[in-house]
Amino acid sequence: MFRKGVARAGRWQKMATAADSEYKIVLLGDPGVGKTTWFLQVRQGEFVDTENTAMSMGVDHLEHKVTVDEKEVKAYLHDTGGGERFRTLTANFYRHADAAILMYSVEDRYTFENLQEWVESAADVVDMDSFVFALVGNKSDLPLEVEHESIRARCDILGTQLSFFTSAKTGDNVMESFEKMVHYLHRTRSTRSSAPTTITGTIIRPSGGKQKQTCCSLM
Repeated sequence: MFRKGVARAGRWQKMATAADSEYKIVLLGDPGVGKTTWFLQVRQGEFVDTENTAMSMGVDHLEHKVTVDEKEVKAYLHDTGGGERFRTLTANFYRHADAAILMYSVEDRYTFENLQEWVESAADVVDMDSFVFALVGNKSDLPLEVEHESIRARCDILGTQLSFFTSAKTGDNVMESFEKMVHYLHRTRSTRSSAPTTITGTIIRPSGGKQKQTCCSLM
């Protein structure tokens, strides 16, 4: 397992440039968790039934602008386009990435447990010292089969405070979670030389449950 701050041989280290207001975010997770549907919700603002639609193979990406502290920030979201079915993701997919959305299906515990494989697939390429992970439990319109304790434990392992529940089918919390991740990413990079601060917030429970305070949280 890899924790923040653990160096890996052969990782690519991003150079600080004037383009620090532009961030590349990649979508990772097992087939069937809803990555492409989630991606299309961000792009089009509506549900697209990818199971009954012919989707082309290959990496797809979009540009989304977010205002953070009165500054325009560009986020480039990259979807695998089905390549993960054959484990064909290459170093080029991860290269120059600043963050990853680790997506699992809340109704399928195996997809949650398998997130570590996706972390390992990125660890040799990205700078794990500064890379940001966000956990996204998709299909929140379905019964939850992953315990909150397990989610918090995974957050601790990854050194992340970002965890969201979303539904790519209904659109619930999709854009909100993406933009909150961009806000967090930009503010973290902007204050990288400052002392770290703890951000407290809440994990949103599916089906309108109560919010619980936790260090693995929404901002």
